[in-house]
Amino acid sequence: MKKLLCLLLALLMCAGTFSLAAFAAGDAVVYLDNVAGNDDNDGMSADAPKKTFGSLTGKGSLAKVRNGGTVVVVGKAWVGKDWTMPATSGAVTFTSAYGGKDYKITTPETNPDTSFKMASGAVLTIESDVIFDDIVLFQENKQNTVKVSAGATLTVTDKAVLMSKPGKNYHWRILLEDGATAILSEEAQKTMTIDGTGGKVLTWTSATTDPVDSGIKVGETTDAPQAGAVDLAYLDAVAGNDANDGLSGTTPKKTFGVTTGKGVLGLLENGGTAVVVGKAYVSRDWTMPVLSGAITFTSNDGTKDYKNAEPIENPACAFKMASGAVMTIESDVIFDDIILFQENAQNTIKVTSGATLIITDKAVLMSKPGNDYHFKIVIESGATAILSEAAQKTMTIENSGNLETYASTDAPDAPKFSPSRAYQNQFTDVTNEKWFYSFVKTAFEYTLANGTSDTKFSPDGKFTVAQALTAAVNIHKAYNGTTVRAAAAGEAWYVPYVEYCVANGIIKDGQFADLNANIKRGDMAIVFANILPESEYKAIRTKVLPDMTAGMASAAAVQKLANAGIVGGDSGTGNYRPNDEITRAQACVIFTRIAVADMRDAK
Repeated sequence: MKKLLCLLLALLMCAGTFSLAAFAAGDAVVYLDNVAGNDDNDGMSADAPKKTFGSLTGKGSLAKVRNGGTVVVVGKAWVGKDWTMPATSGAVTFTSAYGGKDYKITTPETNPDTSFKMASGAVLTIESDVIFDDIVLFQENKQNTVKVSAGATLTVTDKAVLMSKPGKNYHWRILLEDGATAILSEEAQKTMTIDGTGGKVLTWTSATTDPVDSGIKVGETTDAPQAGAVDLAYLDAVAGNDANDGLSGTTPKKTFGVTTGKGVLGLLENGGTAVVVGKAYVSRDWTMPVLSGAITFTSNDGTKDYKNAEPIENPACAFKMASGAVMTIESDVIFDDIILFQENAQNTIKVTSGATLIITDKAVLMSKPGNDYHFKIVIESGATAILSEAAQKTMTIENSGNLETYASTDAPDAPKFSPSRAYQNQFTDVTNEKWFYSFVKTAFEYTLANGTSDTKFSPDGKFTVAQALTAAVNIHKAYNGTTVRAAAAGEAWYVPYVEYCVANGIIKDGQFADLNANIKRGDMAIVFANILPESEYKAIRTKVLPDMTAGMASAAAVQKLANAGIVGGDSGTGNYRPNDEITRAQACVIFTRIAVADMRDAK
């Protein structure tokens, strides 16, 4: 039956005349609004919706779709208590977009006018196939749960809008029984909590292609990470504790330890990355245990740069050794994007035969004020040291083995941004006669913006603060070669992006009170004036914007972008209009002019 349904979906989508909401196993359609509806209505239009779900044989909406079909939510769909949805003989789709009309209203953000929501902490159990498509799924107070019974399938498509009440950092919990299936969009997998006793989780791709394995395993329990079980661990000799799991910057290990112990090396027996978030301290002469792979010491995990060079006589975040101590390495060690601090009597790193020491050009070499030396590097016969030019000039080198100069992996002359896909005029609302065509086209080709569907871009739609910060992070990552962590279970999808922005100085913590609000043009300028080095904002003109005055919070950022040819005024007055909400098309102007200098306006 499922294969037949998938085939039917594909054929209908190829025809290009139906929305996913029409693809339920039955063809019945009923309208639902718990606020304005009435179960005495026929439920056949948005003007006469049903009020409740009801039963398969009652007056509510489910009686209309007992053989499968579409429930069009035009107001509230409300699960008022723990409830088991009766098993229908076909799939039921809940949507707020049907018949060419979109009924979604996402305001107020504290309780959207159109949404599927549940009472605080309520559990919805489904015993047959349910699809949420193009509808607001709202998490209000205490976390809600959707329990998927054996043999049932829950689908949340990429058109579902996942909203949580401001102040809540979680969304629904998806609880899978053995034999149950959840087909979830990537956003749903990042935003919702997924667990249970078994079942499988697939990734929603589109209505025309089969879902793929998500890689998420449900019902499998694991003990604390064992040696070699991870490739990234955190270390802080001051604030850490070897009883911590060592898997985050807030739960670091305290010591290096041994490969069979509780320290950071107990997690990295097979090599990997030790992120130093405070002090890494070699307290005496020490031989690092032999690992089966290279270990990198860094203070930048790609989402946050922990380096702290203050105070200069003893940096708060650095790799350091006791006065005169010698560290011997017998396998490969890399120091990258970390402070190496020389305190008192000269320290030594001895590289033994067969081992390689690498110090990249991102390593910061600091010595305690008054010292005119740094580490001594002793390269034994058969050993290799690959050192940056700065390291070779600053450190003492005793060389019986092989000394090489570290070649930066950066390519400063290569473009930081490049197209990765082609625009084939697939967005029917982005055609070449529109003023924004070249900007949207370029933003899409450079993977700086996506459509709101396979065929629509929605150029007049608005950008939320969270979406703007995500776009800023994507540009910053492309420029710097960094990464952003995935959202944790139960965490809002945008939290890692906000953290990244704060950690990298793009915004200040708490700068935006409402991340789901539409961002204004002035605030957009403040964010995007901070994502690249100053050299990338070189002035190519002096632009006058009549409505921008020096006392405005966004004045400096707007002027910076305007002089760089990235933003301008409107065609009528020349005003920037900082208090207007920015549209998706206008945002693409900023994206493309930041990434592609040739598109900047020098007039």
